[in-house]
Amino acid sequence: MPPKLGPLMTHIANIVDAGTLRKGNNLISLGIRTQTRDWVRPAFVTGSQASRSRAAMGENLDLLPETTVKVEIAEVEHPSDLDHRPHFTGTVYLQDGKTMTIHIPKAKNLAEYQAAGQGLGQDY
Repeated sequence: MPPKLGPLMTHIANIVDAGTLRKGNNLISLGIRTQTRDWVRPAFVTGSQASRSRAAMGENLDLLPETTVKVEIAEVEHPSDLDHRPHFTGTVYLQDGKTMTIHIPKAKNLAEYQAAGQGLGQDY
């Protein structure tokens, strides 16, 4: 499902840095939302969520526009009424200041990313 331009999902209160991704010559920062005005995610789950998010992003970089500078993951893997695939939901930030909501399909090869050392805080 291609991303659509849209507003931020909710006011962001806290983001955990999950490293960077490379798409062509661009570096894209990846963050995990741990708190908003509506909910709080326990800190102990962000490490595993970051690893799974990085793997999913690595397999789906083609979903990101060329001008992406940052992706913040807000929701863990889940299906929804509009997208039945297990996916992460996040916000993409573009160079021009615009944002879009995106669904990132769950990684098929998470074990390969983990075996290659592609965990939290490492670049690939």
